[in-house]
Amino acid sequence: MEISIRERLESLRVTAASKRYFIPEGLLETVLTNSIIRGIIEKSDRNFPNQLEIQKYVLKIREEAFKITAILILLGKEHLLVRHFIHKELFDRRLPLTESDLQGMEENASFTNEFILQQYMVLAPHFRKGAIHRALDNSYILPFVKDDPVTGAEGAFGVVSKVEIHTNHQSIDVTTKKVLVTPFLHNKFDIS
Repeated sequence: MEISIRERLESLRVTAASKRYFIPEGLLETVLTNSIIRGIIEKSDRNFPNQLEIQKYVLKIREEAFKITAILILLGKEHLLVRHFIHKELFDRRLPLTESDLQGMEENASFTNEFILQQYMVLAPHFRKGAIHRALDNSYILPFVKDDPVTGAEGAFGVVSKVEIHTNHQSIDVTTKKVLVTPFLHNKFDIS
């Protein structure tokens, strides 16, 4: 039995310390090949006049809508890719999309809610040496595969943790290909 594209994408998911899934950077390319993207385009509801036009869409999707394509496949809605995303210029650079971005689609509110939730699976941040402070809301999935609070380092509305960052999401220490423990402290603030 052949494994579906959706199942292949699902197999790439890693469970973060937060118990939420993310797909590590660089792995989408292993599944979403040009031929897979071509197949999605050819099955879409638009009639393409020639192979050259299809190839232009394949390149556009690889360059600008790779993550959106993955999200739509995971939701079983890849038929929306060309007409509702590419033609409306809803590209990866606009992620995360909001409810208003997704208005006007023929899909129901359930699709909108699922898209909004699932998009964060492909938006886990990348940590670089010397990076400046970033504020991310709780929707983002941090690519921490381990998150251990540091005893005695809590207070002032926060908790400090020592975390293990997935290798594909950090360029702090690239001495190994494995997931590694990085000396990185993570502050969690509770201001509610």
